[in-house]
Amino acid sequence: MPKALPFTSADQILQGLIAQYGLEGPMAEHRLREHWAEVVGDQIAAHAQPDQIRFRKLYLAVDSPAWMQELAFLKPTLMEKVNAALRRFRADFHIQEIVLKLGPPAPTPPHSTGTPTTDTSKNRRKP
Repeated sequence: MPKALPFTSADQILQGLIAQYGLEGPMAEHRLREHWAEVVGDQIAAHAQPDQIRFRKLYLAVDSPAWMQELAFLKPTLMEKVNAALRRFRADFHIQEIVLKLGPPAPTPPHSTGTPTTDTSKNRRKP
């Protein structure tokens, strides 16, 4: 009788690929952006948005100096909430520091819909 092959779930395969290609940070960043208001609450989400994660630092874009000061006091609580959320998302990643910056977050690339986003009508020759 042939030996049964060990079963590897799709989740295990994907987690392995994410780790192999160093995508833990970008995946954590995406999940935080997607669930930001749930993670920190509506009031904070209205004034601060995740901008990027680099070298285990979460950069937050804050809309006013007053909120920057408020969030500076809340950094330990925010870090606990963010890291708890990352554990819930099963991200093998955690934040070591939060950096606040004044201004809007950098634009994120649009989600791919599988259709071209360029306007090809500009490229046509006019008769």
